[in-house]
Amino acid sequence: MKQDAILKLNQKPHSPYGLASFAIGALAFVLAGLALYLSTSENNPKLLVGLLGLVSAMLAIGGFGTGIIGETDKEMERLYAHLGVGLNSLMLIFHSFVLWFGFLT
Repeated sequence: MKQDAILKLNQKPHSPYGLASFAIGALAFVLAGLALYLSTSENNPKLLVGLLGLVSAMLAIGGFGTGIIGETDKEMERLYAHLGVGLNSLMLIFHSFVLWFGFLT
């Protein structure tokens, strides 16, 4: 009697758009963290902090769109596409709060 595995991992290849979305989200997260770290330093380089925040926000927008594209492919594994959309959504929410509190000051 042949036993089939209950959980068949790696039956389908991962979506390249999903992998790209997750990588872009991770890079946006690192850049936003670096911008936060630099903003708390004693000699605050305001131009560099703003540039890092802007690049991070643009990457999050692109990563979100890439993740949505990766979620539409039914023939590929979509785990990283879901993770990428979630991470990029969190980054967009973070940047909207930073922008909102920046306008309040």
